[in-house]
Amino acid sequence: AEKHYHGNPSGIDHSTIILEQPILFYGKNKTCQPLEFNLPSFIQDLQITNTGKPKESTKQMVDYVTSKLSTIPIQTLEDLNSEVPNLIKSLKSNNLSEFKRIINLYGQFLESIPICTQKVIKQNQVIRLKQGAAKVCGAGGLTNASGITISIF
Repeated sequence: AEKHYHGNPSGIDHSTIILEQPILFYGKNKTCQPLEFNLPSFIQDLQITNTGKPKESTKQMVDYVTSKLSTIPIQTLEDLNSEVPNLIKSLKSNNLSEFKRIINLYGQFLESIPICTQKVIKQNQVIRLKQGAAKVCGAGGLTNASGITISIF
């Protein structure tokens, strides 16, 4: 389905499904590390929204984001990367408030690039104003639609 809607997929979704557990996908070598823990109870409250099929393919969006990343200060990227252990810890410890903080941090960063439409950005801002968390998943899209978003209150 992902290939049909977005072109050639990155492999992250496929790897997660095959492994049947959360994974950490990182580094230039695209290392895939299974995460050995049960998902927290709040995961059942995640809302998945299909904003529609992006006009851009996954490859086009990855190329676009890659070009944008070169303009972002290294310290900003290092600060975001330093949150990964905190995100994993929030999942392991069932800490919803910390999970929401980090999802919003990543969501707002992706919106600043931007990797999604203004409609999706506004939707996510409304969710945050209501003390929720929201972010685009996958490669996103700039025209027509942005694909899948997740949110939680």
